Amino acid sequence: MAEPLHVVVLGAGVLGLTDAYELRERGYKVTILARDLPQDSFSQNFASPWAGANWFSFATLDDIPAQRRDEVTFKKWLELHTQLPDEVMAMMEFTDISPTKREAKDFWFSSLTPEFAVLPNGTHGSFAVKFKSFTISVPLYTRWLVSELTATKPTLLDGTRAGPPVEIRRSSTLTSLSAIRFIVPTCDLVVNATGVGAADLIDVRDQDVYPIRGQTVLINVPSFAAPNQAARCVMKVDKPNASYVIPRARSGQVILGGTFQARESATTPDRATAESIMEECSKLAPEIVPEGKTWKDIEVISHNVGLRPARENGARVELETLKSGLTVVHSYGIGPAGYQASFGIAKEVADLVDGWKQRHGGRQSRL
Repeated sequence: MAEPLHVVVLGAGVLGLTDAYELRERGYKVTILARDLPQDSFSQNFASPWAGANWFSFATLDDIPAQRRDEVTFKKWLELHTQLPDEVMAMMEFTDISPTKREAKDFWFSSLTPEFAVLPNGTHGSFAVKFKSFTISVPLYTRWLVSELTATKPTLLDGTRAGPPVEIRRSSTLTSLSAIRFIVPTCDLVVNATGVGAADLIDVRDQDVYPIRGQTVLINVPSFAAPNQAARCVMKVDKPNASYVIPRARSGQVILGGTFQARESATTPDRATAESIMEECSKLAPEIVPEGKTWKDIEVISHNVGLRPARENGARVELETLKSGLTVVHSYGIGPAGYQASFGIAKEVADLVDGWKQRHGGRQSRL
């Protein structure tokens, strides 16, 4: 039997991990190289560990590619939701609050998400919609992804075979994509999931990428983990700042946010900002405050800053052959939508790899 195509994914944020998941499902041999790995929960050099991860599409009515990515992910999460524990992924009530009036037709996903409804005018002192969607616990979800990537998978009854277990390797910062050939000589194709690091790679030099600084507060809300009590997600987005309460599924941990500071990269949390976040979020969801207490008594686990990897004109998902002859599929620049678009982007990445394999017979010339 022919050796499977060997794809090296550079980067282990949510896009890198999900790209690797989809590629392995299609039978490819995959190696992940990354400076920061999923277990680096205190690294501020990438955004994935700090995210308040949920499915709340930012795609506008005319942005069909973004809609498609988010829809693919929502449908995949519907499937995963039946397999994963509630502390990893949970469907719950979402409330989105806005100062402007909106109708169901203003949301492309109003027929996709369950129980979508426009609330009466004046609710929460403004306008709001409700629907049901997903939140995840980032540490537990990425741990699950890693376990899926590294586990041995059986051949299915229809003969479908996943690729071999994925090797995940820590690598020092690379100066170029072409250097991967010296680290993994059997590499046939590279997936570039480096986020803002794409600006520093000699053979990419994408000057359209930039960080978006997001400061959040991770808190403990035991009632959100209790099976007989409700947990909910509340969003009030108003860039450059936003207020949001995003449970990490039913784990009892909740992300409060936050800031949306484009091209800012300071990683030290600001105390005044943190206090403002907690005060505003306590108004959105009073149940996060201990009974009989104030927002100052919220049980804080940590104050966090993550740098979302954004890009002018949106994410870059495309195939390129470098001057060195190395074929690359780019997968970066999704900004704050990494989790909710992850499986949609992974599908596009794997489709590009499939297409390249069909055109070139499945082998890359190697040094």
